[in-house]
Order: sequence, then C-alpha cells, then structure tokens
Amino acid sequence: MSKTYAREQIDCSKGGRTRQCFKDECDVNRIMKKWTKDGLLSHVAAHQGDYGDFTGVQDYHTSHNQMIAAEEAFMSLPSQIRKKFANDPASFLNFVSKEENFDEMVEMGLANPRPPTKIPDDQPPPKEDDISPS
Repeated sequence: MSKTYAREQIDCSKGGRTRQCFKDECDVNRIMKKWTKDGLLSHVAAHQGDYGDFTGVQDYHTSHNQMIAAEEAFMSLPSQIRKKFANDPASFLNFVSKEENFDEMVEMGLANPRPPTKIPDDQPPPKEDDISPS
C-alpha cells in the first residue's frame, strides 16, 4: 500500500518582489559588452585607485590575525566592562591607549597599580676624608 501525495505547486504568475528596473544593470552580457567597449568597468572609472606609501604595513593576513586576536581578547573581558565600551573593541583600545585613563583601568581591574615611587632618603653629607681635592 503506497500513499499518494498531492503535488505542491507555487503560483508565480503574480508580481514578485524582484524589481525589473535593474535588469539591465545585472545582465552579465550587457556588463561584458560595456567592458569590452570602454576597457574599464564603470566602477573603476568612477572610483580611482588610492596610492600611498604602505611599506611599513604588514601583510593583510598578519594584520587580520592581529585584529581577530584583539577582538577575542576583548570578548574575554567581563560583560559589564564590554558594555561600558558598547561591545566595541575599537572604543576599548582607544580608552586603554590614553595615559589619563590608567587610574580607571586599575579600578576596573584591567591594570596593576604602579609601584610606589621611592623617595631617596636624605644622604648624610660626605666625610672630609671622602672628598677628593679637585
């Protein structure tokens, strides 16, 4: 005994959500025809390349891995601290990079307090035997 199922069909004859006014912009044949005519895509023509000295910049992969590591470190902080910075690692890095925020960082438990600066004791005046003639 096999069951017979009614075939499900969708009626697509009514207007869809696709906007036909963009069909020419999305047609690959038209895009390629324009490219072979001009030699450049319209995007490249409208947005010229940026040129600069980037010799001191690391490669993309290394920089991206550093960003991921920084975000993971930020996400490992307690939620109330992340909330203070709107869960934005960039806001956090901006905060911790400023020296005037050090005391607040200590209060939040993000930094160890600085060791007290030792004031040198008043040294006794040198004995006459220790003074060498000049």
